[in-house]
Amino acid sequence: MLNKKLLLFLFFAGSTVVRPQTATALYEQGIDQHRRGRNQEAAVLFQEVIRLKPNFADAFNSLCVVYDELDRYPDAIAACGQAVALDPHDSTVLYNLGSVYSETKRTAEAIAALENSIALNPKFAPAHYVLARMYVDSERYIAAVESLKQAIALTPDYGAAYNELGVVYCFLKRNAEAIVAFTEALRCDPHETHFVANLGAAYFMAGRYAEAVELMERATGSNPTSAVAQNNLGQAYLKIGRYELAVEWISRAQQMAGGKEQVGEAEIENNLGFAYAQLKRYRVALDHLARAIQLKPQFAAAIFNLGMVHLAMNEREAALDQYATLKTIDPDLAARLFAKIYRGRVLVASSER
Repeated sequence: MLNKKLLLFLFFAGSTVVRPQTATALYEQGIDQHRRGRNQEAAVLFQEVIRLKPNFADAFNSLCVVYDELDRYPDAIAACGQAVALDPHDSTVLYNLGSVYSETKRTAEAIAALENSIALNPKFAPAHYVLARMYVDSERYIAAVESLKQAIALTPDYGAAYNELGVVYCFLKRNAEAIVAFTEALRCDPHETHFVANLGAAYFMAGRYAEAVELMERATGSNPTSAVAQNNLGQAYLKIGRYELAVEWISRAQQMAGGKEQVGEAEIENNLGFAYAQLKRYRVALDHLARAIQLKPQFAAAIFNLGMVHLAMNEREAALDQYATLKTIDPDLAARLFAKIYRGRVLVASSER
């Protein structure tokens, strides 16, 4: 679920006396039901409002909100589309439409709706934030950076926007800026575990492994059920040579994942294989690396590691087999493996005489 809040229109009759069956009275009842978390009841009331008053744009918008919270996304889009048709110049309705499109991965339509919303109301920070998320999905990272900076300028303590900015900087390999952005996210919300984990990942990508380990240990302590955090901590332990701990945490991630989080099974197997190889437990390492390649046949790093394990076991012919496979996948890694196999300089033929 995207981190956003759709906006209801609050409509009050003031001092006007209304009969319970009027559209206005029913609308107010629907708002009250929604506030109480009774979205099914609210939806019925808003539907009745629309039956009584088909041009009531606010009722369509509010129906969109409750459908969204009920995960009825096609219905939410249809209701919000009706609201836009009735009032195409309302920035809030366009924001809601863009947000629901974003949840259904209709990225181009989300971007169009959100850009139109911002054109009508450029000072609404959440619209810039959700638009940035959509730019990221379409790999328009520079545009995402600019949208997030707009959101932050409008709301300086917008922790989610700083966090997303850090994510984008990581995609752009601008690790120093990512560290600054994630640090600001934590300033806004010091107890947000995934901000801590992301800052640790940024330190990891910047090669600052000791700091990465400290933050990742903190993240896994706060959220011991996160397979992603456990896998990241295991990888950090790999980088600082603490291989027993690497095996422990990566194995935990493997057991925890169960398809619930985006932890690549092949990557986990490769990391375990590498860690066991460093512990000289070569047979176990071979099993994990073989599984990594079975899961991802073109996995160059796993093929290289498998070749290195065969070499450590004095199985030179098997290492050469991995070299032959690697040549067509990653020539640079293949050349590195070849050099390790022959343990000497690899001479490059020159055209000079």
